[in-house]
Amino acid sequence: MTLLYSHGNAADIGQMFQFFIELSDRLRVNVMGYDYAGYGRSNGEPSEQNTYADIEAVYKCLKEIYEVKEEDIILYGQSIGSGPTLELATKLPQIRGVILQSAILSGLRVMYRIKYSLWLDIYKNIDKIPNVSCPVLVIHGTEDDIVDISHGKSFGS
Repeated sequence: MTLLYSHGNAADIGQMFQFFIELSDRLRVNVMGYDYAGYGRSNGEPSEQNTYADIEAVYKCLKEIYEVKEEDIILYGQSIGSGPTLELATKLPQIRGVILQSAILSGLRVMYRIKYSLWLDIYKNIDKIPNVSCPVLVIHGTEDDIVDISHGKSFGS
């Protein structure tokens, strides 16, 4: 089993390394982490579309280089990493599952209490979750001071 981990906005793969080792040991899975364009030592500009291209490239690497089957992959998205995670999950009906930790409903919904997706919004996860066919585990702390618990609860309803 392989966990494809998409980190949050205030992190990069260098900061996540020890966590990946612990996650791998405790869950007995392989962990593949990556940085988005413009994060850590990665080239390019950070953008929503680039995060989608980044996760697609990592998934392609898992399939073609490491020969990991789609059904042996669990996608894990933390905070803003929920965006690329759910985007890819909508395209992979055979993946084992999705884990969302402190996931955002959308970019604007982190800052404002809006009820509908607007054209200028980014990471419209609330609109994508119905198109995910595998099991989804939602984890969200009640004391999260960046992404309100209401985001996690909305994914569960």
